[in-house]
Amino acid sequence: MRVPPFYHVVNWMHGLGLFVSGMIIGSAIFMSVYQHNFNLLKIENNELRREANRLRDDNDALNKYKNKVTIIKSVVVRLDPDPEEEIDRVAENVLIEKVEDDLKIVRGKPIAKMASDAQTYWRLVDGKNYIGIQDKDYRVHVKMMAIVYSELQVTIAAEQILRN
Repeated sequence: MRVPPFYHVVNWMHGLGLFVSGMIIGSAIFMSVYQHNFNLLKIENNELRREANRLRDDNDALNKYKNKVTIIKSVVVRLDPDPEEEIDRVAENVLIEKVEDDLKIVRGKPIAKMASDAQTYWRLVDGKNYIGIQDKDYRVHVKMMAIVYSELQVTIAAEQILRN
């Protein structure tokens, strides 16, 4: 029985190896670009969803309290960025949404009552731990709370809590 010589196949093996490694490297580059684009899409979707929910809630509150002037009609929360501690945008949006949910009880309250009970609403959020946001835990501190026209504006700072 005759065995074909191996040196004929060696040239083809180099080309085949180069082709397969090119396929692997190309698919890795494609996958990294795809994941980056998908991550940007997820962030934008999260921001738009939060904005839509906020606008829907504001619209409901404005329709409910449209004839009352001295009522808090909406709550706006802003996260003050800390240069030392970076929080990704998805976690930032979730934190803002959770703080707005905690302060929903303020809607419909008279502004005079809010002014007299400001410390109660301040302590409602200040120092509160929010657990499991993007697999991280955060503690929120209230920096400022102000009433502008019929809108409660709250500025918060968040710090990451290290798990044990």
